[in-house]
Amino acid sequence: MRIYPVFLLALLLVACAAPRLAAADDGGGPYVYIANQLDAAVTVVDMTTNEVAATVDLEALGFSANAKPHHIAVEPDGSHWYVSLIGDGRVVKFNRANEVVATASVESPGMLALDPTTDLLYVGRSMSAVNPPPSIGIVERSTMDADEIDIFFARPHALVVSGDLGQVYAASLVENRVGSLDTAEESLELLTLDGPIHTLVQFAIAPDGQTMVGTGQLTGQVLFFDLADPANPTVSGVVDLGGMPWHPVYSPDGSRIYVPNQGTDSVTILDATTREVVATVEGRG
Repeated sequence: MRIYPVFLLALLLVACAAPRLAAADDGGGPYVYIANQLDAAVTVVDMTTNEVAATVDLEALGFSANAKPHHIAVEPDGSHWYVSLIGDGRVVKFNRANEVVATASVESPGMLALDPTTDLLYVGRSMSAVNPPPSIGIVERSTMDADEIDIFFARPHALVVSGDLGQVYAASLVENRVGSLDTAEESLELLTLDGPIHTLVQFAIAPDGQTMVGTGQLTGQVLFFDLADPANPTVSGVVDLGGMPWHPVYSPDGSRIYVPNQGTDSVTILDATTREVVATVEGRG
């Protein structure tokens, strides 16, 4: 089965590539890991060939048919990857051979954010959870021991970490609240956004660490945040896209922002400097 580039763009929410050195060790990769939430499976795509390299059947590994794999994070060296299972209340650690290494118990896990400068993996809450706690999970990747830290707003979902800035940013699905967590001090600053409820789905930080973007599902907006003061992000601009924008991704050089739009089966490409639409890629799914 061949996977084409447009398909990969549409699945950027779970895309992560291991470096070439790690790929050379086993003759494959780098890989994209795709969570198939309704099928209790993860598809592994070889980015060199754009072909499916493996399908990880979670039921066959002892997880439930309702495991609902949601989001994936990958170690910088490609040695391990992690997936949140909404239905099973677990974050699962796999090795590069797609074997289960360990699991952590986390209530209603959603988005994952891996800090490459520490041993920590941060875990948001699923948007499908009935009444998730107002906190985010913290998992030590080496031991898979789990804890949590209060975030003081309902339904924390959008989640991103910057080891260089020493901050974790989270946002509520039902309130216009953004939390900035100092990873060293575990101190929290809260920002209240203006306007109607955005339902912030996900964040992405520019490679230079100066700007963060967040996507508002209900307002159809991409919000730009200035990170000059990392503990206190400020809104520096808004782009109206419509179409329920979801999980934004910066290009490696920071010049482009790719925004998949759930409501219109499209991916919008933004110029990160001018904040103008460069192109729209359309296709099923």
